[in-house]
Amino acid sequence: MKYFLLGAFSTGFVVYGIALVFGATGSTSLSAIMSAASSGTSNALLLTIGAALILVGLSFKVAAVPFHMWTPDVYQGAPSSVTAFMPQAPDRGLRCITACLCIGFPIIGG
Repeated sequence: MKYFLLGAFSTGFVVYGIALVFGATGSTSLSAIMSAASSGTSNALLLTIGAALILVGLSFKVAAVPFHMWTPDVYQGAPSSVTAFMPQAPDRGLRCITACLCIGFPIIGG
């Protein structure tokens, strides 16, 4: 139950960040977001906050360093098969998504 609640909490961050990015650029396509951010037609503050919220939500799901306090409690109460699966497959997928976001958002990627 704790994993479900924390997953829903982090999904809220991701969805709210996507909504802010869409509000800033008018698109959810990474190429349109990059062109709107580089041309200066987007709201830079909304885009930055939205990108930060997306990264916070994904970091929470991956259990990256500032958001890793919940993982021992969740893994302690889970069956062994779930404990073996959860750190591997979703973690790798979310790390790839986070890398794509850092490349796609010029504000975060540098």
